[in-house]
Amino acid sequence: MTATPETPVREMVDHLLGMQHDQASRDRLMAAAGSYAYWWNNHFSIEHDPSQVHGETNHFRYRPRPWHVLRLYKPRLAESLLAASMTAVACRLAGVHLQISMPRADAWSGPLSIISGCSIYLESHELLVSRLGGMRDGTVRVMNPVEGKLFEPAKIGNIHVAMEPVFANGRIEMLHYLREQAMSQTVHRYGNIL
Repeated sequence: MTATPETPVREMVDHLLGMQHDQASRDRLMAAAGSYAYWWNNHFSIEHDPSQVHGETNHFRYRPRPWHVLRLYKPRLAESLLAASMTAVACRLAGVHLQISMPRADAWSGPLSIISGCSIYLESHELLVSRLGGMRDGTVRVMNPVEGKLFEPAKIGNIHVAMEPVFANGRIEMLHYLREQAMSQTVHRYGNIL
């Protein structure tokens, strides 16, 4: 299921399409952008009350995380550019600040930063871990992990680290950038709902 993203996101996607290396990457980016927009518009940006309990409201909603770090160990791979592009689209939709961390710059990193508004950090694994130690409430996605490069909870705190690839399915992928929140409110007084 897909939807057309709103104008600012659609314009960003158009620029990102021109950066992709092949048609398969462009097709995947288009599919991802459409799926992210559909699930954002029809699920993640809307409060739900699935329980429908008489006498109280139970709002289930999603709130954007303050930041998301995409760590690329091999930025020169075509899949790294595609992953960064898809992540930039998801972050823009959700209102999450994207930080891309990599050991060295690549030709696409500057243009991507300009197009998406993301921050680029050129840093070693050790510097990233040290930086994460002072950050809270965000998430980290690791692409092309290098064996032995670990994110120890004692060093980075309670930050979710995802090792799977970036999904084109918005129902799954958007969860990496959002916090689930449930709020209950009693709407009766002394047992009288009138």
